[in-house]
Amino acid sequence: MKKVFGPITGFKVLEGPEGAPNRLDLKIDSSGIEQAIMKWPKIKRTLHPFDKIKTAIENDKLVLTLSEQRYVLEARNPAKLIQEIDKFRNRSTTKKQAELGSAKPTLKSKIVQGLVGLLLLAGIVTVLAVMFEDQIADYSAKINKQAEVDAPNAPEAEKEKTINRANSLVLRAFGGEIKDDKSSGVALAHYSPEMQIPEEEKEHMSEEPIPSVTQIQYRYYPIGIGSLSSEIASILSNRLQRLYDSSNLFDHVRLGLYLPFSDNYGNITWDHAALIVMSRATYNKINWENFDTENLWNVADEVSREKWIVWD
Repeated sequence: MKKVFGPITGFKVLEGPEGAPNRLDLKIDSSGIEQAIMKWPKIKRTLHPFDKIKTAIENDKLVLTLSEQRYVLEARNPAKLIQEIDKFRNRSTTKKQAELGSAKPTLKSKIVQGLVGLLLLAGIVTVLAVMFEDQIADYSAKINKQAEVDAPNAPEAEKEKTINRANSLVLRAFGGEIKDDKSSGVALAHYSPEMQIPEEEKEHMSEEPIPSVTQIQYRYYPIGIGSLSSEIASILSNRLQRLYDSSNLFDHVRLGLYLPFSDNYGNITWDHAALIVMSRATYNKINWENFDTENLWNVADEVSREKWIVWD
């Protein structure tokens, strides 16, 4: 059995403020330390900037203060963790100093430069229009003739426009394209519009049009809160609801889920983990305000999950 490799480090909380969780899930980058808290069915993320972060070691334990909230954490190597935090803190400080050191033009100079540029551009356009008046007229005539030739292809152009719009909505609903091997995102989005049945074929086939089909390859990088099955069901329910709500273009959706796995050498590969198929008819049956997202695996039109993955 393989376990999914996640990007957030979890620490056991030995001491903390009132109401503190038993586990602190943290992620560090050049902006600060991000704290993830599961408030079902959503995940609350809080970013603590470096000027709100203090570190210390007491009795071989890591003492971490985040925005005046003091935690005593169980950690294997507190000194190494503090070095890592300081490294990112120094990077952040260097970046801010570089930004402050770069000279910024004043508003007055920007306005003057803009006006000068507009005057120059207007003069150039006027000169060119006079010089190339005949050529412009000939080019306009050619464009009009080409438009007459392309008129029969207008339905194809409209179809292409619809496909591009649908694919754009998929990216928006699922958080955009993948950026690297350590982030979630869409690896592939392919939308096939609804297809009308030709009149001559209707006596041999159903008169109802063939519904649209959207194929998605989605990479998800788990954060490790709850079981893998419940975490993914929550995320995918949210993404599918967002997709169907965005437009009536979407009917059948075939979602291929890919998860990251790490080998003994720390190398990450993305492997197929599950297939979920949902139709708009099924989507419309769900009362999303009261829906237990764990039931996504039960209500989808088709579900298959790789058995070698630890889901629960």
